[in-house]
Amino acid sequence: MTDFIKDNGIGITHHFSSGVYAKECLIPSGLILTQHKHAFDHLSILASGTAMITVEGVESIKVGPVAITIEAGKEHSVRSIDRKSTRLNSSHTYD
Repeated sequence: MTDFIKDNGIGITHHFSSGVYAKECLIPSGLILTQHKHAFDHLSILASGTAMITVEGVESIKVGPVAITIEAGKEHSVRSIDRKSTRLNSSHTYD
C-alpha cells in the first residue's frame, strides 16, 4: 500500500491527541481509495472537494465540508471526483 500511496500522490498526515486518532488524506482527482472495513465506527470529515462514497455497494456523492459516519464492519471506498484534490479526515478513539 505504501508504494501505491507514493506512486499516486496521496498525501497522508497522522494526528494523535488525548485518545483520538485522525488521519488526514489528500486524494488526487479521480483516485479511488479501495474497499475496506474497520472493526469500529469512524467519523470522516470531507473537508473540501467532492467525493463518491460507496458503503456496502450504495453510492452517494458528498460535497465538503460534510461529516460522514461509517459504521463498524461496513465495506466502504472513497473516490475523488473533484477537478482538484479532495481532503478527507477520518478519526476514531484509541486506548
